[in-house]
Amino acid sequence: MLYGKIMGDNYTSITWTSYSHQWRNLRRIASIELLSLHHLNELHGIRVDEGRLMIHKLLLTNSSLVNMKSVFYELMLNVMMRMITGKRYFNGDISDVEEEGKRLKNILDEMFLSSSASNVVDYLLSLRLINQLKQVKGVEVENKKKTMIEVLLSLQRSDPEYYTDEMIKSFVMVMRSCPGVGLALRTVGLSLGLLIQCFEWERISEDMVDMTEDPGLTMPKAKPLLGKCTPRLVMQNLLSEL
Repeated sequence: MLYGKIMGDNYTSITWTSYSHQWRNLRRIASIELLSLHHLNELHGIRVDEGRLMIHKLLLTNSSLVNMKSVFYELMLNVMMRMITGKRYFNGDISDVEEEGKRLKNILDEMFLSSSASNVVDYLLSLRLINQLKQVKGVEVENKKKTMIEVLLSLQRSDPEYYTDEMIKSFVMVMRSCPGVGLALRTVGLSLGLLIQCFEWERISEDMVDMTEDPGLTMPKAKPLLGKCTPRLVMQNLLSEL
């Protein structure tokens, strides 16, 4: 939570702000203007182009080890930054842009790492929020126009066995679901489809994949997934045109 105060512009960004008019307005802009189905379809060419460039880079590896974490990370950043600024930062021909991309990656890595670090202030803020929630539960709201959460709390008072804290928490999480899920599904589906259809993949050993997590907001693997890829014979003619 302290991270949200510093990096979330004092809890005013869509990720950190409380459920309010501010959050609803940011959510509307993200869902309807920036990440709408129409806008995602308009930017379809970016995802296709970056997918093509990813495959082209893997073709140059010549069956050497492939760090899948780096492949996906660079793909994701290139897609996002081209959608936002029109500029790709990795695997380009401009050295200054490549250096700028490295700085961006370092900043993001540090941000994700910091977001997972606990701070005693976070627990104090959580206790304060719990106390506030209890106060809301114990006080009848005089205003006839209730928020969704207030309605849920009223239902909980009428039937506490059914409307549990876990149910209310789940409902709130649905309301705050990521507006970028449509972009994520399209990018993941396209990327995995290309990797599976264009290459034969081999493990580098018979050991089980190490699923140990590293610190970070996105639950990164401590040890990156490594593999070897070989172009499929049936795809060689098509891949030669890239």
